[in-house]
Amino acid sequence: MGMYDTLHLTCPHCHKHTEFQSKASKCDLIDYTIYDAPLTILADAQSEELYCDNCRKKFVLRVQYMVHEDIAINVGEDNEN
Repeated sequence: MGMYDTLHLTCPHCHKHTEFQSKASKCDLIDYTIYDAPLTILADAQSEELYCDNCRKKFVLRVQYMVHEDIAINVGEDNEN
């Protein structure tokens, strides 16, 4: 039996639970939703053709993420020496 992580989704057609197995992350048999999944798993699901386990209809997952430009990094002196 292979190791993978599972992304739990709601089918946009029948509104029932379906899931997608991914080997794009740690593969520790972790269950995720679209709200807490690592970006690597979401990107993997986005690149695949997804089909609902219940109604067998195809659907897509689109991932949009934004990079913030207001990240500040401070570099200071090392006062330990």
